[in-house]
Amino acid sequence: SGNNVFTGDEVDWEVKVNESLSVVKEAEIVDTISKGLVYVDNSLKVYKLEGSTEILLQEGKDKDYTFGKSTEDGKTVLTLDFKEAVATTLLLRYKTVVTETQGTVNNKVEFSGVGIETITKESSELNASQFSYVGGQIDPKKGMIRLTKLDSDTKEVIANNEATFTLWYKINPTDEDYVQFGDEEFTTAKGVLELRNLPLRTYYLREVEAPTGYVLPDGEIEVV
Repeated sequence: SGNNVFTGDEVDWEVKVNESLSVVKEAEIVDTISKGLVYVDNSLKVYKLEGSTEILLQEGKDKDYTFGKSTEDGKTVLTLDFKEAVATTLLLRYKTVVTETQGTVNNKVEFSGVGIETITKESSELNASQFSYVGGQIDPKKGMIRLTKLDSDTKEVIANNEATFTLWYKINPTDEDYVQFGDEEFTTAKGVLELRNLPLRTYYLREVEAPTGYVLPDGEIEVV
């Protein structure tokens, strides 16, 4: 709520530029997303405002604008170059996922072109922190993982001899690397691991410490 967000949350961003309705040739928008936020691929939508009507613009070489994405020092930079002169207010909407565990995150937008001074707009900082995912009330809009460690021979719960896990996920399906959920490890209690109030997505549990006397399993557990 307010300016507080939690690790793993998806944040919706909305940015308006050219509210003065200047006529801007060779217009360019550069949106810098801070470290601790990861852009969700294909989430960007750009609209021009005609009165209160939002008209969706098309991205592509022969369309309304071209789009580029780059990363530098942990920051993500989105660059939009417009084919025709811009004479209306532009509205950008996109999504990011919070990967910061303790600190602030934000974005900064620069709007430039022929005949105007570069205009910079910086969002309010959001305070990011880790939520307590063990215990507490269950949010019906969130997900939960419950895992029970069993002895493969006896099929009994391995109680009072705990296992420790880390939790991973992918923000974009094409990402090669997984993102660790926060920076903490999660340990079973009496053989049961229960994580509550997780943002809804596919997760991967990796066992990093097996119960004493047991072998650490290969691979990971996919939780959909």
